[in-house]
Amino acid sequence: MKRTEPPPPEGNYRRAKLNVPLGPLMPAGREGWVSQSAEETDEAGQPMLRFISATNHDLVFKVYANEVTLV
Repeated sequence: MKRTEPPPPEGNYRRAKLNVPLGPLMPAGREGWVSQSAEETDEAGQPMLRFISATNHDLVFKVYANEVTLV
């Protein structure tokens, strides 16, 4: 049986792969979609992007640009 992925989220997103694990459901190497512009900044002023799981759009995380690689 072939697994199908949901279509990309609406908005300005690009396909990306995680460089770091984000928890048990999101190990390093997992693919998804990352926003092309910063969603917010952390306390140090570093921009954070939104990462959405390719297989389950309900899994949404904030990541730094160096934590993902564009595919």
